[in-house]
Amino acid sequence: MRAEFNTRIGVRALVTLLQPDGNPVPFGSSVERADGKGGSIVGDDGQVYLAGLPPTGDLAVRWGAGTRQACRARYQLPTNSGKTVSYVNAECQ
Repeated sequence: MRAEFNTRIGVRALVTLLQPDGNPVPFGSSVERADGKGGSIVGDDGQVYLAGLPPTGDLAVRWGAGTRQACRARYQLPTNSGKTVSYVNAECQ
């Protein structure tokens, strides 16, 4: 039996997403890469685990239907990102 798996090539990261006022984005917010690939849900304190990330990019964050309930966060992973999980903060705009 043949099985196909979608692999994610890139870096694994635990990203802490912060609103402009410094508070974390709400628990349960949905997050996806700006290119629509890969996504997850925000946990406690604005943290989200993502895999397959390029070294820099944008994340689309949404926690409701209104325009004030969404933002974009630009991230840049450390240059030594590789086989371990990287940790980074990203501020929503």
